[in-house]
Amino acid sequence: IRLRECKMVKTVLVIECTPSFNWYELFAGATIASTGEEVHVEQATFQEMSAVSYSAGPPVVQLNRAARPHPGTPQEKPRTVTVDFVLLRSVSWGSSNMGPLDSRNTLFTLMHAGVPSINSLQAAYMCLERPVVWGALRGIQRKLGAESFPLVDQTFYPSHTAMVVTPDFPLVAKVGHAHSGFGKVKLRDTESLEDFRSHMALHTDYCTMEPFVDWDFDMRIQVRVTTPSSQLTFGCPENRALLPVSLWWFSGLLTRLHSAFRRVSD
Repeated sequence: IRLRECKMVKTVLVIECTPSFNWYELFAGATIASTGEEVHVEQATFQEMSAVSYSAGPPVVQLNRAARPHPGTPQEKPRTVTVDFVLLRSVSWGSSNMGPLDSRNTLFTLMHAGVPSINSLQAAYMCLERPVVWGALRGIQRKLGAESFPLVDQTFYPSHTAMVVTPDFPLVAKVGHAHSGFGKVKLRDTESLEDFRSHMALHTDYCTMEPFVDWDFDMRIQVRVTTPSSQLTFGCPENRALLPVSLWWFSGLLTRLHSAFRRVSD
């Protein structure tokens, strides 16, 4: 720890779901303006890392060689780092075409260490289960009103035995915590509902049901930070077209890093 303080280095761990973006390149030469501290970045997926949290100090994270490392980066070999800040761009529990993914214990390790993060680790923890997310959204709706904060109707069933009264067909049933289309079934009528109910009887997962929306396209709305004091410009002209897509993830990041580090040190 003394050596790290002498070198004035802060380590940011970027946890990605895919290795498509090179964060080493983006953060090259980055410093915290108010202190001059160097920002050292490490990048990995949840599946490529393991972590340990002790009573004092930041967590110790072991990073395996990436399956598809960015050429010329530390990803080409295993390394061990202590982490001061996390930039979280991945879920820790879910499903994929490669099978189930479960890195909840790594998330819990980072929470045990109290590492500051964007998105917050508390938000990631809350998003582990679908009904917890819905409950939080419903709380916002109660404050703002249904007209100002509309939600798609959703019914929650803790088990197959509770599926007695259902919304009108057609329905979309979603099983358990899965996302990205996994565990999702379209129910057109009572017969398909009974078939689905019989499958639910084989395990203990909960499910939710929502009205089927006949849509033309998806729309993703992201918040753009426009305050001049919190804008960042990076020296990567060839990648600048990519920045608006993810701008809200790291606008003002170095300022927030410094504030978070000061809170930790105080």
